[in-house]
This record gives sequence, C-alpha cells and structure tokens, in this order.
Amino acid sequence: MVRHCVTYGPWLVALVATIGVLGTLSPSNGPGITVDEYYDVAAGKKLVQTWLRDPLGFFRFETIEATFGPLTRHPPLGRWLLGWAHALVDVRPDEPQSVSVVGGRIAPAVSFGLLIALLGWFTSRAAGPVAGLAAAASVAVVPRLFGHAHFATLDMMTALFWIAALFTLAEVVEKRGSLAGYLLAGFVWGLALLVKMHGVLLIGPGTVLLAWFLRRRALGPWFVWCASAGVTFFAGWPWLWPEPWTRLREFLGTSTDRAALHVYYLGRVWSDQQVPWHYAWLMFVATMPLGLLVLGVLGAWEGRGRWIARPRFAGVALGGVGMLIVFSLPGVPVYDGVRLFLMVPALWAFVVGIGVARLAASVRAMWQWGNPRLPDATLAVLLLVQGIGIVALHPFYLSHYSLLVGSLPGAMRLGFEATYWGDAIDGTLLRATAQHAAGRDVLFAPHLAPFQAAAANVSSAELIEHRVRLVGWDATAPAAAANCRWALVYRRRADVDDAQFVLDFGTVVAESARQGEWLARLYRLPSPAAKLYQKWK
Repeated sequence: MVRHCVTYGPWLVALVATIGVLGTLSPSNGPGITVDEYYDVAAGKKLVQTWLRDPLGFFRFETIEATFGPLTRHPPLGRWLLGWAHALVDVRPDEPQSVSVVGGRIAPAVSFGLLIALLGWFTSRAAGPVAGLAAAASVAVVPRLFGHAHFATLDMMTALFWIAALFTLAEVVEKRGSLAGYLLAGFVWGLALLVKMHGVLLIGPGTVLLAWFLRRRALGPWFVWCASAGVTFFAGWPWLWPEPWTRLREFLGTSTDRAALHVYYLGRVWSDQQVPWHYAWLMFVATMPLGLLVLGVLGAWEGRGRWIARPRFAGVALGGVGMLIVFSLPGVPVYDGVRLFLMVPALWAFVVGIGVARLAASVRAMWQWGNPRLPDATLAVLLLVQGIGIVALHPFYLSHYSLLVGSLPGAMRLGFEATYWGDAIDGTLLRATAQHAAGRDVLFAPHLAPFQAAAANVSSAELIEHRVRLVGWDATAPAAAANCRWALVYRRRADVDDAQFVLDFGTVVAESARQGEWLARLYRLPSPAAKLYQKWK
C-alpha cells in the first residue's frame, strides 16, 4: 500500500493541486484580474472562433493575415490553449467582445497539475520514487507557482513546455536514444518555442548537454534536434508561412521593441533593462519557502557526484542555472518577481526531492522508537508546512516572501515590491467599490495597459450591476478622471508614485491587506481626481 502511494503519489498531488487552483479561479474567491489576462484570452478566443467558423478555410492566406496578423508579439500555442479552455465556458461564442478571463484560467490551472506530475515522474526516474513524490509536493506548495497557476497568461504554460522539452532531451541522452528520440525531443522543443520566445533559451543548455555527453557524436543528434524544433515551430505558426525569414525577423523585433517597465528593487525604481545582475538570483531565494531552500541545498550536496556525470542531473542544473545567468546579463529585461523564469523554482523541486529522500533514509536508519512510519509522516508534514504561505497570503500569492527575508513585512523593509500585477484588487474589494461608489466613475491606478481597467470592470458582476466605471489613471491626461471622487489603487511600488496624490489626500474606505501590509485600497477623494492632481502637482 505504501509502495503504491509513493509510486502514484505525484499524480495524486497533481490532482489535488489542480482542484485547489480550479476552486479559486474566480476573483470572487481568488486573485483579481491581472494586466495581461484579458488580452491573452481575447486573442485565444479569436483563434478558436475563427477555426470553429470555417476549419477548412482557416489556412487561406486572407484568414491567416486577419487572424494571426494582429497577434505577432507571441507565438500562438499558448493563446490556442487559453482559447480552447475559454470555449468550455463561453456562453456567447459568436461575440468577440464577450470574454471570460476565469474561463481562460482553466488552461494554466491544468498546466500546473501537469507540471507537478512531470517533475514527480522525472525525479522518480532519476533519484527514486520517494524523491519523485517529494519533488511533486514541493512544486505544489510554492506560493508563487501556485499563484501563477491562476492567471490566464502564458507564464505557467511556458514553464510547463520549457521543462518538458528539457526533460525529454535529458531522457534521450540518458538512454542513449536513437535519432527518433531526438526527433521527439525536437518536437517538444518546438512546442515550447510556439508558446513563448523563452523556448529559444533552451539552445544553450541543450547544446552543452549533447556536447558533454555525446562528445564527437553530438553533431548529428544536435542537428536532428534543432531541425525537428524548427519544423515544428514553422508548421505551428501559419503567420510565418508566406514570408518565413522576413516575418521571423519581424517577430524577433516585436518581442524586444517595447516600452521599458519599471521595477522596484532594493528600495529604488529601475528600468527593466537596468536592473542589477543579482535580481533574478535574489528574487528566487527571497520567494522560495525557507524549508524548501534548505532541503534543496541538502539535495544539491547529496547529488554532487552526479551533476556532471548523469544527463538527467546535468539537464536540470544547466536549465536552472542557465536561465538565471541569462536574466543576469546586462541589458536583458527582467521584472515582475520570478514570473519570467518560473521554470527555475519548478526545477528546484528536483533537488528538494533528492534532499528529502536522503533525509528520509538517514532518519529511518537511525529511528528506533515507536511506529517506523513516523519519520516519513513527519517529513510529509514538513513539506506541507512549506505551503503555509498559500494559506496566509490567500488569494494574493504573488506577494509571498520567504521567512529568510522576514515574510512580506520584512521584504517591504528591505525594499522589495509588494504586489505588481493588479491581483490584489480582488472580488472583495470590488464589491466594496460597487457598494460605496454605485453609479460613479472610479479612478484605477497604476494603469499599465490600455485595457487593464476595462478588463477588471467587465470581470466584476457587482461593478456592472451598480453601474460603476473604472477609469485608468494617466498623469498625462488627467481630464479623463474629472468625475472621479473614488479611487482604487494597488501597491505596485514601482509605479504608484503616479497616483501618490490619492494616497496623500484620499481617505481609506476599504483595503486588501496581508501580514500587516496593505496591497490594494479603495479611497474616497475630497474633490474630483483631476482637480486634486493639479493641486498636488
């Protein structure tokens, strides 16, 4: 019975975690709508809607241009998955403007469960079933990973496909597979490329892995791996077909040519391309539960003889460390906590699993009292306790910080960001807004994208019912907020200065707060926002 529990445990953990996320997808009992969600889900709905309307004509030149032309910032696979998830609950499939962000959130929730199962399976093959079960559990209890599983964006799917591509290649190398194996590994890599540009970053770890273990025989497998990925990427993105090289260059330019984002880090505001090199490393350490950090260090030491001797181990090391190095390079944009490198905390589960397995074996060998299963039960509780941040911060999981930096209050004192994506404006705060500001315009800040306030508005039945309109704050056009006597502000410290006049003059009516720190607030203003801003200015 115990053996079966350990063997199939990762799948059970994945199922429970997925159910936990699915049960908290709605802003009414989960995190609020974030900046990118409405756009990504709307794009996915457009793809699915076009396909369902005319599957045979979907690949006509005119249809490709109309469907994919406006969506060139990211490849289409992630949007496809969001669109099909949205279609499961879409009550108005023929209305492009009818978008359910909560429906789109099903896709990352399922991706999270698959990621847990994948880490458990791979770690079991590399280090045994106990390590695999512990790895699966440790992915499930990381608050930032659990949080990102709620958002209908590309990030969780990027992590899933990126790690799947890395693991597939490592498995093929470990088993000294045939060229067919490298074709499969390339296909999975191509899928990762079709989700987000992050897939390109697999070229480094994959090339080193092949060269280190295959030596002179690496060239053929490397070519097959790359060719398979390239064909998959090209075949999966019809927009590239008419002019492959021209449009590929256009895509690469579009992905990097954008306005810089602000990052609050160590007490000051940085441009995303000028953030200090240690940002990614420190954010990883500061947001990982302390117990998992310690267990992972133990696992890294335990596996010290295998990191360069075994392809599975080397693949994990090259993928995790390589990603951190990339985001430490000068000029590489990095922002929003660990969002851009979610694969790193997920890969850390591999070393946590090894650490737990080693600790379990040592304790069992020394245990001489009472029930022999008590040590295993104690370790299981220890792992579950690492997820206390999920409970303590619910539903604002992206504001979690480790005990190593003093949790959220300590992180605030050290100069870290409080919240960054608008998720702290949840259903509870929106219901308070609807009750207090019925029939009024409400200023929304910081406003990071043209559709952010509108997306939060249409996703709240209470705001719609009470005829409340959220108005995104733009300091360059304050007249748009001329009628606003109320304001919703979330505590993105990198950009909240634009709305500082609200904090200075407004009266707090309701707030979202955790661990003694406010994350979002509803303010009543003494005079219309535009006039108040001119006075403050």
